[in-house]
This record gives sequence, structure tokens and C-alpha cells, in this order.
Amino acid sequence: MTFLATSREFLAHDATGHPETAARLRAILDHLDKHPALKGWDRIEPDGPATDEELLAVHTRRLLLAVQGASASAPSWLDPDTYVVEASERCARLAARLTVQAAQRALDHDEAGLVLVRPPGHHATPDRSMGFCLYNNVAIAAQRMLDAKAAQRVLVFDHDVHHGNGTQDAFYGSPDVLYQSFHLGNHYPGTGAADETGTGAGEGYTMNAPLALGDGEPEVRALMDEVFLPTARAFRPDLVLVSAGYDSLEGDPLGGLRLTPPFFGEMVQRLLEITPRVVAVLEGGYQLHKIPLAAEWQARALGGERIGAPPGRHAPACLAPLAHALRPQWRILESSVSQWR
Repeated sequence: MTFLATSREFLAHDATGHPETAARLRAILDHLDKHPALKGWDRIEPDGPATDEELLAVHTRRLLLAVQGASASAPSWLDPDTYVVEASERCARLAARLTVQAAQRALDHDEAGLVLVRPPGHHATPDRSMGFCLYNNVAIAAQRMLDAKAAQRVLVFDHDVHHGNGTQDAFYGSPDVLYQSFHLGNHYPGTGAADETGTGAGEGYTMNAPLALGDGEPEVRALMDEVFLPTARAFRPDLVLVSAGYDSLEGDPLGGLRLTPPFFGEMVQRLLEITPRVVAVLEGGYQLHKIPLAAEWQARALGGERIGAPPGRHAPACLAPLAHALRPQWRILESSVSQWR
């Protein structure tokens, strides 16, 4: 079985003229509701807002109070990019809770799922809401599964065009979460260099691949083949959480990479070869006519449809330095270092 986790209650978080608008989710839901690929999928909604205990697994009390205060005085802003309306704090708690539910369901039933929530989360650090994000949905779900002993190891795979600085910060010292991100280099929020690989016990468990403007599928395939998938297999995750940012689609107004909608299915298909417990959680993506297609292809792959990968590989410039930086912890990367040197 495969499941779709969402709620139209997330549409209440909205601000006219902002890129992260309710129209994003509405466009995806309207498209998927008509698509035969999702016929027979179980649908789950949040069973309530996330509790303080769930949020505090990742975030500080200070951050919670800041979001609550901004919502009480709405409309307001947490930073120049991150708006808050009256419904925002409740929507953010519902999004975090639904992501936790989805992670637990995937682990309980060996299922894959698509989680369509708003506001997004991967820029929210333990102590700061930023970059359109209030609470870090994926990080909260990962930490809750670890704390509950439902999972021992969690892989977070982030394909948003922007680096997920918040998720990185949450697990930078942890060997229990392997964070893998490709993203546009020298782009918001300015983090995610190849030499940011973790600290202490977490050294080597953060993997960042900053890509060049205009890079696309051949570069990402090489990156997955040579670094991300080999280390993910060696890590043996119990659960894969995908920060599903569709702003890496070609033509995104906030992007600069050149991925096509079917490729989002291809990436998920390859992650499913590691474990059937793959949960993709909506992050960015701002082309209303394209993001429903990316979500559709991802849903089709999660549902078991085979998606062919055309030939062609071109190593991104970051591949050799990334493999070299990670080699002390991952000897499996020796061939990548020598091949792409």
C-alpha cells in the first residue's frame, strides 16, 4: 500500500503576492485528485496539532514562543521572507504532526507515502524560523522516530534547490541521521558547502553537493551513483525522509537547476531500492503549472511504477571534492575519488 497525507486546512496559511502561497498546494491537490495513479491510496489527515513535546524534540522553547507571538499579532513577519498569518501557527503544528504520523506509518507497515503539507520546513533551524519555514517538519519526524526507538537510522534526502540548513543544523553532530543534499551553490541560504560534513560523532553524516547554475539530471545521476546511493546503502536506514522541493525544476523563479518532472519519480524510485519506507514531504517549488507534474511523477514512483532512466552521466564539479571530504568516514568512496579526480 501507499498513502497520501495532506489536509486542505493547510490552505489557510496564505499571503497574497508571496511565492509560498496556498495556490501551490491547491494546484497539486487538484491535479492529483484527478489522477488514476492515486486511486486506491489510503489518505490520512493530521490527528491534531503537534504538541510542544514533539516540537521541542528539535526546536527551542524560544522559537516556539516567537512563532506563537507572531501568530497572535498577525499579520506579521519572522524575517524578511517568512510571513505569519493568524492560521500559520496551527498550520505549522498540523504539518509537523502529520509528518510524524506519516513516518510512523511507513515504519509500522513498510509503506511509502507522499506528504503534502504547508508551511515547508527545511530552513527552520533549532532556534530560528526562516526561509518561509516555521517548524522543521522532516527533522521533527526523524527525531521523534529515533526517540521512540521506532528507527535507529534515518536518511534525509533533500532535493530542494535551496540547501536545507535547518535540517543540517539539527543533526550536524549525530551519526543517527544521514543528511544528503544537492542544491544550487552560492544560493540562499548561503550554506551547504561540500566541506560541511558534520562534527564530532556526526562527522561524515552530512553530505552536501552544491551544483552549478544550469546543472541538471546527468549531474545528479552521477552524484547519486557515486556518492549518495553507495553511502546510503552502507548506512542501512530504517526510514528515508525526502525533503521534496520542486523548485529544482527547470525554470523555477527561485531556482537555477534543470530537472524535469519525471526525474522526481526517478530519484524516489532509486531510494526505494534501499528501503520500501520512503516518505516524501513537500518543501519548495513555485511554478504552479509544473509542480503538480513533479508531485505526480513522485507519487507514481512511490506507488511502484517503474520509471526508466535515460543514459548519460556528467560528473558535477563538486563530486571529487565531496567524495574526498567524506572518504575518511566512507571508504566505499575510494573509487569515486580516483575516477572523478
